[in-house]
Amino acid sequence: MSVRSMVWMTWLLVIASVHAGAASAQTRIFRDDFNGAAGSTPSQWWVEDHYQGRGKFGQAGWVNGSGAMDVSVGRYNASAPGVLAQTSMRTQRLFQPSPGRVLDFRIRARIWGQDQRGIVTAFFLYSQGQRNGAFRSDEADIEWLTNAAANRTDDSMLISTWHNWNRDDPHYDIDQHPQFGTQISRLEPLGFDIGGWQTYTIRWGQGVLEFFVDQPNGQWRYIGGYYGGQVPTQPMHLFVNAWAPDSSWSQAFDASLQPTSNPAQQAWHGMSVDWIEVLDRPSPN
Repeated sequence: MSVRSMVWMTWLLVIASVHAGAASAQTRIFRDDFNGAAGSTPSQWWVEDHYQGRGKFGQAGWVNGSGAMDVSVGRYNASAPGVLAQTSMRTQRLFQPSPGRVLDFRIRARIWGQDQRGIVTAFFLYSQGQRNGAFRSDEADIEWLTNAAANRTDDSMLISTWHNWNRDDPHYDIDQHPQFGTQISRLEPLGFDIGGWQTYTIRWGQGVLEFFVDQPNGQWRYIGGYYGGQVPTQPMHLFVNAWAPDSSWSQAFDASLQPTSNPAQQAWHGMSVDWIEVLDRPSPN
């Protein structure tokens, strides 16, 4: 091989190495620090507007005095008297992991878990549509139930996976049934107070759905996961919300939470969100 050929081959190896490094690098593909007056960045989120549980969505989050965005349930609802005012936002864009890579959906949040039972705050992925002869959904959830946090300092969070779940014929706690799909949920102990600022992660890849919480030393602690056919496969939006379930979800319901028709009696319950981001990175498996 000539000197010129050797130089040319060396350059090809350098270029290939650079491209391989770029392909494997971590990339932030979404971020909102909720610094605007309206809380969320309007170009990145939609505000949901529908009834669910004991209330109606329709209000956006807003920036509080500490610079975070409050996502909450209000006892007084000016637009729908007699029901609770609820907050739910979803990203305008859809997400789906590429082969050989995972998406890390991260939130830094503080849950108001001590003041009122009957509230669910959530950070989750979701999509729905007609497929396989039924109206079906895919979903991956982190949910904080105030019923599991009231008067405690060692709290839990609910993690769930839903894959091809049949909303026309719903059966819960079903794993990979050809008619009903998959729905598996479990309440996982965390070992700390969710009322403090914590960072949580949903990791989604092909055949892997895992949940983590940041440690004080910067390491991530594995909370739980689902694998193989239990994992959602459809493109999904990212959501953050706060709402109040009715008595059909007994684990999360509390009758002491009541709406009011008097605006002077307004009270808010939910969580504060410092930031949300999505990272695209090589699969660690």
